[in-house]
Amino acid sequence: MPRYISLLNWTDQGARTVKDTVSRGHAARDAFKDGGGTLVDIYWTLGQHDACLIFEAPDAETATRLVLALARHGNVRSITMPAFNEPEMEQIAKGL
Repeated sequence: MPRYISLLNWTDQGARTVKDTVSRGHAARDAFKDGGGTLVDIYWTLGQHDACLIFEAPDAETATRLVLALARHGNVRSITMPAFNEPEMEQIAKGL
């Protein structure tokens, strides 16, 4: 299943309620499952971004829907990109 990485930044609302971030992560895991994807892992980070999600979705449309559903809660803004593991990149590079 295709993988995606989302870099998250808290909105003002998300920063004000940061103590709830772990429970929001649990809720996101359930929402991704209900929406047809899999939230593989969540990492809270220091620096330019506040968190990182690694998730799987069967297609780009589902991935987009999952990220938009997450954004609707108003706690984070995201930058999402497809991610390729080594075997997938080997296949891509063969076409060069």
